[in-house]
Amino acid sequence: MSYRRDVFEKGFSKVKKELYIETNNYHIDSYTGKPLNPGEPWDFEHIISAKEFSSIPEVKKLDFETQSRILNHRKNIGFTMRDINKSKSKYPLVEWLERKSNGRGLTNSEHYNIDIKKAKKLRSNVLEFLIAEIKKAL
Repeated sequence: MSYRRDVFEKGFSKVKKELYIETNNYHIDSYTGKPLNPGEPWDFEHIISAKEFSSIPEVKKLDFETQSRILNHRKNIGFTMRDINKSKSKYPLVEWLERKSNGRGLTNSEHYNIDIKKAKKLRSNVLEFLIAEIKKAL
C-alpha cells in the first residue's frame, strides 16, 4: 500500500513540536545512546519508517488520520544524528543497520557505532506497540 506523506507529515510536525518543548532541546540519540547537543545537526526519527509501517497488512484497513496518529505516536519517534537519519532514509531499520553504504567496507551499524542488538530490540518493541495500536483501532 502506498502512503500519504502529507497526512503523515502533519501528524509528525505536531508531535515534533510537543517533544521539542518537553525535552528542552536535550536529546539522546536513539541508536547510539550519545547526547545530541544543542547546535549539532540532529533529526526527529521514525523508528518504524512510514514506508515500513504502510506495509503492515492491517494498516490499509484504517483511514489515513488513524494511520497518522499511530505512526506518529511518541513511542515511534526518536532522535538521531542527521547523517544517520539521511543514510537510513526509508529503509527498514534492521535492513539499514546491516547494509554497507557509500562503498564502505563496514555496515551502517559499525560505521555509526550502533549496538545492533539494542537497535533491533528497540525496533521490535516499537513494532509490537504499533501492531497492538492498529488492532485496537480496527
